[in-house]
Amino acid sequence: MSNITFNCRCPCIYCRGEGSKYDWTCARCNKKQILEDTGKICCLNCENSYYLWRSTFKCGNRDNESHPISYYGMCVALSDMGSVPDTPTEFLRKLTKACLLHVDDFLEE
Repeated sequence: MSNITFNCRCPCIYCRGEGSKYDWTCARCNKKQILEDTGKICCLNCENSYYLWRSTFKCGNRDNESHPISYYGMCVALSDMGSVPDTPTEFLRKLTKACLLHVDDFLEE
């Protein structure tokens, strides 16, 4: 299993990938998160983890609440992961496959 720093534009139902990219941090301890090729977002500090398709995001663009991810936002997040220099092709293939297997779990706009 491989991972990269979880850095992308906000994929929530309101932002849908608009705005700046963020290094996402853990809601519990505010430390950096990574994204595994399985689609799991993990905190490097407190070991809090959850899957991308079950996640919520609080970027502050709309309000100060956490909002669920949207399908469109997930596509933007995958695109952002693919634009990171030297991201292994195998990582992207596995991550995309994991997300597409759970496409029904994403909220539709």
